[in-house]
Amino acid sequence: MLINKLSDRAMKIMESSGYTQLTLDSIYSYSFKPILDYYLTKGIENYNPELNGQIEPMYLEQFHNGTISRHTYYKRLRGIRILKDVYETGNYIWEKYTDKILEPEEEFSLTISEHLSKRNICPKNLRLEKIYLSEFSKFCSSNGVDKPEDINGEIVLGFIKFKGLGMTVGLEKVSTALSKYLLSLFGKEIITHDLSAIIKIKSGREFKVKLPFNIDVLNRLIASIDTDTELGKRDYAIILLVSYTGIRSCDIINLKLNDISWKDRSISFVQNKTGIPQSLPLNKEVCDALADYILNGRPKCGHSYVFVRELSPFNRLHDSCALNSMLRRRLSDIGIERKPGDGLTIHGIRRALGTQLIKSSSPINTVAQVLGHQSTRATRQYISVDIEGLRMCALSFDSIGHGVSL
Repeated sequence: MLINKLSDRAMKIMESSGYTQLTLDSIYSYSFKPILDYYLTKGIENYNPELNGQIEPMYLEQFHNGTISRHTYYKRLRGIRILKDVYETGNYIWEKYTDKILEPEEEFSLTISEHLSKRNICPKNLRLEKIYLSEFSKFCSSNGVDKPEDINGEIVLGFIKFKGLGMTVGLEKVSTALSKYLLSLFGKEIITHDLSAIIKIKSGREFKVKLPFNIDVLNRLIASIDTDTELGKRDYAIILLVSYTGIRSCDIINLKLNDISWKDRSISFVQNKTGIPQSLPLNKEVCDALADYILNGRPKCGHSYVFVRELSPFNRLHDSCALNSMLRRRLSDIGIERKPGDGLTIHGIRRALGTQLIKSSSPINTVAQVLGHQSTRATRQYISVDIEGLRMCALSFDSIGHGVSL
């Protein structure tokens, strides 16, 4: 089969599965196009599974020398495996590729599984820890450490250094996952020394100042939505909900009908990012918008999710990309085209709420609670966007020379 035909077939399968155009474009660019380019440079037109043995090591080398990031590396591996599966079976299951990456080496599997079963963290972070520990097990095996009992300080530090090559941020999470695992091995006397102590480090975390959604644009956007249509009712309810509560995209798409308390005018749910329960009040305008959508705009379907696709199959919205695609379309309707870093995203609306709360002199602990932050560390970034507030805090330079006029 021609490699281009195989790629087209894989894209059509994903399109029929309900992926947004933005997601499809990303998958093609990161996962399939590099493979197609490789075939083109080799002058090969037909798909050949044996070439995977050449392509995978090439991607690994690019990752090691810093040419591509860990994120890009995994996306390219995913492309290889999707094409292989479609070639062999005519179909694929998306989760299957994640599972292949997740599985630890056999000798490490039991200790990792037992350790993770006792970790009281949200599913998303649990999955991340499984990825990191599986990578650690593979790193150990490839460096002559074949079982947990043989883990030593050199291999631990070697892995941290290896991960640091491909990560500009997030190394602290890797260190935490590994130190917890090593501590559990020490507690069970599988290893004789507490190796967790050597990696208890705080890696520098990069906080970029990101713009909030422009309030004037947000008001124009909300006023422009035609709520006489079913789609308009849904989009209006979503934008109002995030504007008033600051709810995250991942929690919007996972919000269920029974999460809404009409009597108390509130929503209660477990946050997807942190695994911590959250309860947020709603005003009358948001309640009315939700009720109008659910009663008069939401398609009749068996799903319990509040927000679903407007076209069959009436599944829940796939991911945050679907929300931002909707927002981009609505902005285009009022003559505004998005630009990188302009803050005109769903998360930008959440950021606007946080910034407004800071400007209104709300205590930072209150803002953190509303936004569902586990600590005020993440909330502090909203202070940096309050330019006028920062200007009032500026120190005087009158005592230096003849003073400085700002």
